[in-house]
This record gives sequence, structure tokens and C-alpha cells, in this order.
Amino acid sequence: MILTNNPFGLSYYKATAANTPKPWDIWVVTTNAVVKHKGGVYELVMGAGTAKLAASKDPCLPNLIFNQLAKLGHNKNITNYGGILTDYYFLMLPKENTAILQTKRHFKDPTPIDLLQTSIKMMTLGAKTMPTVIFHMPRPGCGMGGLDWNTTVKKLCESLPDNVYIYD
Repeated sequence: MILTNNPFGLSYYKATAANTPKPWDIWVVTTNAVVKHKGGVYELVMGAGTAKLAASKDPCLPNLIFNQLAKLGHNKNITNYGGILTDYYFLMLPKENTAILQTKRHFKDPTPIDLLQTSIKMMTLGAKTMPTVIFHMPRPGCGMGGLDWNTTVKKLCESLPDNVYIYD
């Protein structure tokens, strides 16, 4: 295992010298389902952890994600002030080389294991449809989500295909 940095400032967990990032790789951002209404647009709240790093790299990303999820019907609970989206689990945005993995419903709450299990199952299906693309992501549900990698999350991630690289 070689530890190196990606554009979000994280290190690879499963990277090798042969698998350094390519321009077509997908960067997976762990997210919640809270939406705010800001400046006349709706945005996914991306205020901490890797979501904040991703939004700082692309300030349009929170609105773009909301718009994609709204097109899929996940905005039923949103009011003029914002709200919480219905569970979306995993969404790929290939034009942005980004995918989102839902690890929380509300940003202030810990990661529910049942949500993480379903999100990882959906990501597994998505990653298997694109076997030549490498998906790079942080340890889901750890950090801001409060779960422990060794006791909980590592076992859940064992189902992910070999084209998914998890950062330390």
C-alpha cells in the first residue's frame, strides 16, 4: 500500500503505484440529506468533512447535487426554507467526475448503520457498471459520522469491488 494525496487532501487506503488518479476517475463525497435555500437556490448542505472540501473545490456542486436529486424526486419534503431529502444513497455525476454517497440524514446526527449499508450496496452496483473507472472515497461514516472503521465500517466495505479505493 502506498499512501499519497488526492485533490481533496486525503490519502489512499488501497492505492498502489499502478493505480494513481486519472482524469476520468470518480471522487466520491460522503454527504447528508439536508437542503438549505440560499440566494434564491437550493443547495445540499456541505459544511464539514469531505463534503466541505469538495464544495470548496467546486462551489456549484451543492446546487448541482440538489438539482440532480430533485430531478429524481428526492425533494418531496423541501419547503421554501429547505428541509431534508428522501434517502438517495448513491448518485454518480460523471460529468463532474464526482459521486455522492449518503452517510447521514441530518448533518448533526451520527451515521445510521442501516443507511450506510444500503448506500454501500448501491455504490457497489454503480461501481460494478464502470469497472475501468476508479472510485476514490474516504472511509464512509467515520470522522463526522462517528463510526469506527475497524469495528463497524470495514466489514461493510468488503462488498465493494476492486475499483473502489478507500482513503485513510
